[in-house]
Amino acid sequence: MKPFSKVQVRRIWPNANSDKNQVNVMLQQTFKGSSNPLLSITQGITGETKAVAVVSFSEEQAMKYFGTTDADYSNKPQAEWPTIENIEAEAGIEFQLQVTESLTPNPARKNPTPKINPQTNEVLLKDGSPIYREVSLTPASEARHTFITHNGSVAADAFTPAKVEEEADAFNVN
Repeated sequence: MKPFSKVQVRRIWPNANSDKNQVNVMLQQTFKGSSNPLLSITQGITGETKAVAVVSFSEEQAMKYFGTTDADYSNKPQAEWPTIENIEAEAGIEFQLQVTESLTPNPARKNPTPKINPQTNEVLLKDGSPIYREVSLTPASEARHTFITHNGSVAADAFTPAKVEEEADAFNVN
């Protein structure tokens, strides 16, 4: 997968789980092609994949980089969403979202949610185990995606609570 867009800001909102004046910043990046480069070439797969990560910023840093601590850009055309170019300029490097899939949920997450097929709302499995997706912001030169090819699926309610939190759902974007 190759980046098709810069890392963009989709939404900013106060972090209700923090007592340190933190805000969540939802970042999104669009990639072209399949998770398997050989498959992309041999089969001509040119579809888009959207990766989403939520990063916690101090209110002060959010104001510095984004000029706000509460904004939702998702109702605007994606071409109008802000990017993180000012963060990249200050750091002196380009960033990218890195997608890592595994069969083990992240123990730091309160409610880890398995990867879900958005068309069927089924949990994707590998040999009977649910696949978990983590997306993180990393220097572009170090980004290494890890994907697991699913070989089954099961109804989502077998693994997820009835109400999926918006933040957890953001990690299941395909």
